[in-house]
Amino acid sequence: MRLHVLAATALLGLAHAICECGYKTNTGETWQYAVETDFSNGSFPSNDWAVSQLVRQATVDLNYTRENVVISDGKLELTCSAYNSTVGGGIRSGQIRTTRRDILYGSFRASYSVIAQSPGSVAGFFFYANDTQEIDIEIQSKTNNQTVHLGNQPASFANIYLPNNGVVTEMHDYRFDWLKDETTFYLDGVPAGGFAQDTPITNGTISLNMWGNGGTFSGPQTPTTDNIMAISKIMIYFNTSSASLSQRWERACQTAKRKTRPVCVVDTAGLSVNRTSASIAHSAKANGQKLSSLRKLWPLGVGAALYNI
Repeated sequence: MRLHVLAATALLGLAHAICECGYKTNTGETWQYAVETDFSNGSFPSNDWAVSQLVRQATVDLNYTRENVVISDGKLELTCSAYNSTVGGGIRSGQIRTTRRDILYGSFRASYSVIAQSPGSVAGFFFYANDTQEIDIEIQSKTNNQTVHLGNQPASFANIYLPNNGVVTEMHDYRFDWLKDETTFYLDGVPAGGFAQDTPITNGTISLNMWGNGGTFSGPQTPTTDNIMAISKIMIYFNTSSASLSQRWERACQTAKRKTRPVCVVDTAGLSVNRTSASIAHSAKANGQKLSSLRKLWPLGVGAALYNI
């Protein structure tokens, strides 16, 4: 059954324990706040996420519309529709973003698949403040079905194969951790390297979208089929840029410290080190170092190549 998100609205995301002193991840950081969203119950938490309704001028106008954001079979589907130049109205696309705009550093995860039978679209999972303060995990439908584009805008990026011969049409776990001095990426729990350059320093939002605009990154083709990003869950853990909210959080944490566990551990396992022998044999190297281990950073401009992890 397919439900438009306006008909599937709920007031709350996932219920979880009270975690007054934050959320600890398997890389050792603890973050103040969480938005945990599971679409398997068929509802859309409108207090946490907003559906974009706007048009961006481009080679072919990018038209974000509510009609391209639906709940279907326990997943949130974002669609980039087949383009019909005789109808006009641009390329109809789907996007959601956090209602909170005060996100400053954190660990951001989403599980999704991408079904794209024609070039001309991009599935994106990203932090955004402006065009030079942006972190991206993107899947271009014009590439093979194993490649993921990772990057800090404007100039740090790399194209990576999914581990263990994975394909984007299957459900995978995508994650990026944004720290003050670097961004690191994980695919299915496997560290995929990161960037120390172009790391954002200002607050913004988290978004997911399926879009096309006839430009060089998504195209230059326009999609001839409905290309779909199907999201099962989104889990984000982050700090706030608001001084008043941080002070309120500190007071709540101090009050809660008499409890046994005011900090919630959000990862039940460590980072995955399971890779196929082929992936290990062909791990990317830069400056003589293997980049498959945690916190190995990609050099600036490495994006011209395609790597295994």
